This record gives sequence, structure tokens and C-alpha cells, in this order.
Amino acid sequence: MLDSPPHIGLFLSISFSMVGSGPAGHGRGTPRNVGVLDQPGPPLAISWTVCAVPPVGMLAYLAVGWRRDKPSEQVATLI
Repeated sequence: MLDSPPHIGLFLSISFSMVGSGPAGHGRGTPRNVGVLDQPGPPLAISWTVCAVPPVGMLAYLAVGWRRDKPSEQVATLI
């Protein structure tokens, strides 16, 4: 459950409250000061560039195939 809306600014502040019940009774807790690690791996720009190469290559391949097939000439012969 999200207690407070995130604050827009330099840092994002989100708090979570947990409610539980069991044989020992009911309980509620909110973790505070949870450390977050830096992003593992390469920078995001490099990751997105590497991931974008296959779709761009596939689109180029399809564009070349579309141009070689010349669908406009085939439509003209059908009419």
C-alpha cells in the first residue's frame, strides 16, 4: 500500500506500509531508510543502444525486401 504520493524533485520518496495478522496478533510496519544500490551493469544509454540494434536491423531488412518486391507494380497488374 502506498502511503504518500511520490514527491517530484531531485529525489523520489516512496514509503510502504505493511499490515499483517497471524497467530501472535496484528502488526503494522513501515520500513525507513532503506538503502538502494546503484544501477548494475553498463549505463542505460549503452544498454538501450545495444537492445535497439536488432529491431532496427529487422526494419531495414523488411524495408529492403519491400522495395525489391515492388508491391505497387503488382497492384497495377491486378487492376
